[in-house]
Amino acid sequence: ERTRQFQATTRSARAISRSQDYQQNTFELCLIHTANFMNTKILLRTINDLEKLKVDFKNKGFEIQLYKDKMEVQVPYSNMEIFGEIIKKYLNAPYNYANVKFPDRKLNVLIFPDKDFIISDEKTDKIAKDWALPAGLSKPETDWTTFY
Repeated sequence: ERTRQFQATTRSARAISRSQDYQQNTFELCLIHTANFMNTKILLRTINDLEKLKVDFKNKGFEIQLYKDKMEVQVPYSNMEIFGEIIKKYLNAPYNYANVKFPDRKLNVLIFPDKDFIISDEKTDKIAKDWALPAGLSKPETDWTTFY
């Protein structure tokens, strides 16, 4: 079961990099439900000031596990707003976003530094994509997973 959860989590987490005049990185925070918590993976290269981020998460009661190139954070749905407030401070570019997935609720939450989207249907997905493309993301980078 743990292997299956790890494989599902690994498939769900992705990083997209591309170069233009600058290096652009986006990442998805992928929440996989288990009995009592959700697992979120964050690629460290998309975050500013890792030490402060760890302190902020711990001070708000989030459990974290640090690896070489990623951090895992347990985030219950009830703490989504707090999680969003914290992660926004550490996204290292205006086009970086966190995609927090709640498949049991049939939605995902996209968190950009200055904008959030709750995607629960095709209409809200289109609104998010229409905003993200001019913000600097390419069409493939807006191909996030949805559950509607």
